[in-house]
Amino acid sequence: MFTENSSPSQRNLFDDILLSLPEAKRRKALQSKDYAFYREIFSRIDESVFSVMYSSGAGRPNAPVNCMAGALILRQLKNWTYEQLFEQLDFNMLTRLALGLTGMSETPFCPATPV
Repeated sequence: MFTENSSPSQRNLFDDILLSLPEAKRRKALQSKDYAFYREIFSRIDESVFSVMYSSGAGRPNAPVNCMAGALILRQLKNWTYEQLFEQLDFNMLTRLALGLTGMSETPFCPATPV
């Protein structure tokens, strides 16, 4: 079952990477290449074109397609292995910011998710 990812537009005030940073670091994060990736690439990924890949009937909802596609683009750009990609997703706040993940507690998809 296809569901569109709405989490980048719904920020969590209690677990927000940017809001927890001092002003100088917040400005630096917003000027990073990672945030530019979020603005210019990630936020323009049209998830609806992937909806045909999912069952229209009952079933488990998909992992966020824009996060998976964005992560694969970052993996290629940075020449990461899958293991390195998931390490970055787990611990690098700029990588998480590039994929619209505003908190450190959420995980967009797990290594077992087919990508």
